[in-house]
Amino acid sequence: MQLLQKNNKVHFRVVAFLIILAAFSVFIWVSQPATFSHLVMKVASSSAETQGVAAHSGLKIQFESPESAKELNWFSGMCLYNEMGLTEKDLGLKGSKPFDLSIYYTFGDFKNGRSLIYDVDSEYHNAFYGAYLVKGLGDISASHDALKAVAKFDYTQLILRGLGYSEPNIPFETVTTSTESKVTYCGFRDWTRWDATIQTLSVNHRVTSNLPHYIQFGKPNQSEQTPEFEATQIYGRMYARYFKETEVCVIYYILTPDSRLLEQTDEQLLSGTRINQQREVQP
Repeated sequence: MQLLQKNNKVHFRVVAFLIILAAFSVFIWVSQPATFSHLVMKVASSSAETQGVAAHSGLKIQFESPESAKELNWFSGMCLYNEMGLTEKDLGLKGSKPFDLSIYYTFGDFKNGRSLIYDVDSEYHNAFYGAYLVKGLGDISASHDALKAVAKFDYTQLILRGLGYSEPNIPFETVTTSTESKVTYCGFRDWTRWDATIQTLSVNHRVTSNLPHYIQFGKPNQSEQTPEFEATQIYGRMYARYFKETEVCVIYYILTPDSRLLEQTDEQLLSGTRINQQREVQP
């Protein structure tokens, strides 16, 4: 009987602790959405690190902290999300070859309780940067169709769908503005750089339900004038290189409606990324 009572007390304490923790989490989410986003995304990304392409291939990637560029307003954490076991069909490509995809990303920082990605007047509207690690498709570094397909899958299926866009077709039309091969970048030779303009949809929308994406981005500002996934143009830049030793294609990317912010992010942040903590050529 005493053992039963003791077990009941332990059970009660655990349940009480979980209730308090849940209540505290809701309080933080409502009152401090930026803080809550940092906490949740740090835990989620740390867990993803043990399961992604980098962990399975032995490739290490280290980004400059977004906080190091103090005049820029990127979310300070670099997040990680994995999509393992995809096929070419998932990207809208011909074929059924399986592959794994890891997505490193950050986005416009928080202001007034929400990410700047929702602010149609901000240079961080729809703005993201980071890297895609693709394993299983071989060397796609010079294939504009494959590079576009990866970026399109991320923006349309993972971001816009995650924010509630439900129409069957999502535009993501690219026009190449420049391309260059044999580029030296991040201490390695033989990158392909691709710049393009992209016609797609804005992430801003009217809230109709609570979505998991609101944990990381916050909720968009609501008014009668809030646009609903309106058509928009953004600038895109990619650097792609295939690493034969690990059979991984690394694709750095920047998306922003502001060409000046694109250049600043490239020069001050993305170009300082380190792979395997060693450089092939001297900077």
